[in-house]
Amino acid sequence: MDELEWHYRRAVADQRESDIGHFIDTPPEERVQAHVAGPEWCLVLVNDPNGRHAAHFVTEVHRMRAGESDRATTLPPEVLGDFPERLAALIGHSGIWGVDLRMGGGRPAIIDLNPRFAGDYPFQHLAGANVPAALIAWTLGEEPDPAWLRSEAGVSGYKDLVPMREGRAG
Repeated sequence: MDELEWHYRRAVADQRESDIGHFIDTPPEERVQAHVAGPEWCLVLVNDPNGRHAAHFVTEVHRMRAGESDRATTLPPEVLGDFPERLAALIGHSGIWGVDLRMGGGRPAIIDLNPRFAGDYPFQHLAGANVPAALIAWTLGEEPDPAWLRSEAGVSGYKDLVPMREGRAG
């Protein structure tokens, strides 16, 4: 932890001393993750109400827009080995967390933890998962349908947002 803290502080200091601040109005601590190499993957961790791993989903992000996963493909859950289960046990949360990863050298580097539905979840939902239904079942004291905690690998999609003027019919 000391080594991680030292590297983090050094990265923030390097950003403050660079010319990037003249071009990007973002605090240095928010720019550090851009220097972690590798493709971006997103991991959805779902734990039951007792904080036990119930499911996880993995998505490869092909394009981002405004900080959101815009185009992505679902991956098989075993692609990260036992890393998701170990992370879910370490966090011990109940419900859903989104974890953004960079896959530098084939190893996951966590760049962001989101204790909520993250922007990549819609791709897993498109591929068959239904985490909202599972969360509702747990809230009602019921067991969720196991199918809600699975998705099909290899499903690609993109987010399509069409701006509409308020008060006008589609």
